[in-house]
Amino acid sequence: MTLKDFSAAYLPLPDAWAQGEPPRWRKVFPTNLRFHKIQTEPGYRTGGWLFPAEWHEPQYKKVLEEQWERVHRGEIIDTEWRPVYEY
Repeated sequence: MTLKDFSAAYLPLPDAWAQGEPPRWRKVFPTNLRFHKIQTEPGYRTGGWLFPAEWHEPQYKKVLEEQWERVHRGEIIDTEWRPVYEY
């Protein structure tokens, strides 16, 4: 199965294709941005019975994301957040 066949079969919504016009993705205007925190390392506790326990906070990474919406015949049928890649 080629990428084009896969996209035609699984990516568009079936009800949108039934009306003859495929849905399309567009950026929300004005561009809607947010920072999303992704946990890279979990928090953990050190110490034990003889030593005082110490809590180490989890480590996070911030990812900048922008909002996209799926439009079909002028109506928004889906929204999603996509990461903005930094070069």
